[in-house]
Amino acid sequence: MRTFKPERILTGLAGLLLLGLGACEQVQEPSGAALPTHLPNGAVLLSDTLVYSVDLVPADSLDTWSAWRLRHVAPRPMADFLLNEVYDGSLQAYDYFSDQPLSIDEVRRREQADDYHRNLVEEFQFEETWYYLPGEQRFHKEVHALVLAYSLYASDGSLRGRKPVLRIRLNTNND
Repeated sequence: MRTFKPERILTGLAGLLLLGLGACEQVQEPSGAALPTHLPNGAVLLSDTLVYSVDLVPADSLDTWSAWRLRHVAPRPMADFLLNEVYDGSLQAYDYFSDQPLSIDEVRRREQADDYHRNLVEEFQFEETWYYLPGEQRFHKEVHALVLAYSLYASDGSLRGRKPVLRIRLNTNND
């Protein structure tokens, strides 16, 4: 009698994913893309533009490394601060998919969705430029935008994925 082995299925799916990604045609960005004009004199550009996600809470309660590394993170106050800045008009919120500006009423509607609560914001996605100042021996990360995302869970409590609430652009006068 055969036994069910989920690791074999996951390995097969990972292989198919890699095969599929390899078959995709890569789209090249224009090589003459404008670099940020706001870099300090003498700065060495390391990355323009880097997009990455940061978990704000450990995804696995048994993962002691994630718990330790995120021990000082307080997702709710961070989300509260950013959303209050949007409601005050200090920051502009945008739709994650269309990049269209959101009205304050639309942000409120998103916050009132049945599957959303600020306590569920568990991920930020950052869009940044990284540069280095050799004379100062300093590494700088300049955030251009961030996305608040909340978790969606299955009925058994497992994480299904993350859903973006909105995108906030920063330093828009320099972009």
